[in-house]
Amino acid sequence: MSDVGGGFVLEPDGVVEEGERSARYRAAHLKHNPDYPQFIVGDDIAMLCVNATSARICNIDDQVTKWDATSSMKDGMVEHY
Repeated sequence: MSDVGGGFVLEPDGVVEEGERSARYRAAHLKHNPDYPQFIVGDDIAMLCVNATSARICNIDDQVTKWDATSSMKDGMVEHY
């Protein structure tokens, strides 16, 4: 790992979506990110769905939020596409 001030460990639990589910997720992703279709649609762009259980999320101002799926489900904070 380089000394650039960050890093992560990833143990994925997911699947490459195809067909109707892929089209539905792409449409939702494109709706929320209309300026970036080059990363969402195209012949060589897969729709990978990953099941996340927790995360630390950093915004552009380096403010970190801890997220946990269990807590979010209790609070009704889970967003479904």
